[in-house]
Amino acid sequence: MKAQTQYEFYAESYSSLTSKSGYEPFPSFLTSYQSKNVHDINLMLLKINHEQPLSKELPVSWGFNTGLMFGTYADQNLAAENARFQNFYELNAYVKWNNQYKFEYGILPSHIGFEGAIGKESWAATRSILADNSPYYEYGYRLSYTSKSGNLKANLNAIKGWQNISNPIPGRYAIGHQITLSEKDEYTINSSSYYGVSPTDPKNQRFFHNFYAQFYFGDRIAWILGFDNGIEIHPNGHRDQYHTPVGILKYSVTDDISITGRYEYFNDPHLIFNLADLFNVHGYSMNADFAINKQILLRLENRWFIITQNKNGVETDYRSPFYPKLILCAQIK
Repeated sequence: MKAQTQYEFYAESYSSLTSKSGYEPFPSFLTSYQSKNVHDINLMLLKINHEQPLSKELPVSWGFNTGLMFGTYADQNLAAENARFQNFYELNAYVKWNNQYKFEYGILPSHIGFEGAIGKESWAATRSILADNSPYYEYGYRLSYTSKSGNLKANLNAIKGWQNISNPIPGRYAIGHQITLSEKDEYTINSSSYYGVSPTDPKNQRFFHNFYAQFYFGDRIAWILGFDNGIEIHPNGHRDQYHTPVGILKYSVTDDISITGRYEYFNDPHLIFNLADLFNVHGYSMNADFAINKQILLRLENRWFIITQNKNGVETDYRSPFYPKLILCAQIK
């Protein structure tokens, strides 16, 4: 193996298809594509990966990843971080042995969920409630294993809390696992977990599990079922739960055009997230994707919610306005 350096550039802009006077930001339980402007940039990202042999005699290499970003994704999701870290998508170093074992340290992409910050790699045009209420990134240590066939992947993580780089946390590092079984163009089954300090109340501990299954039916139809379940453990041993299931169905009309529908549900009866007294949300979205070429994707989405709010013991149901968006993604590797 020779030393090699790879670059990746990604940009994603979005526009509200309502007038500026009629524009309403997404609800508080979402942290992506939020803007007070009609047009904005969700994410602009430059990633660099460098890797080179550590030894001529052994199949061992070392490398690093760095990613610099800006946009409303960074503004929303890293607002609580020290200003020095708010524009880092990732910053980590690693050692890899035999292309099967890998040890990493630094700012890492989250080991949880099927949706990340790079929208072009997700089926739905905007991120699910499930994704926006679980970590997009983490800081700490990761030990990974990949089978020779590539069908089995697993990792163990020791991380500085729930989506946290710079803020002090009480107690020990959180721990988490990920196991993924897959067969290319057939299926992916994933289990991920987190156990550590709660991000909403540092006196509490949180146990969290993410499961998803992704299946392909021929060249045209594919679906994902995901389920997040969180348990908030109080110092006296009392436990509160929340859960977030999601279902996504994608139909490829041609190789360049696809239509995707999503249903999602957010249930937080104990108001763990303290989101303006919201505890029950049904979400719906439809998007059409048009691939201009391999690098550029144009997306049109409409999204809305049925929300239950509990104020002083009184439950109120209401439907959100529609949130139509036009999204343009460009990715160069």
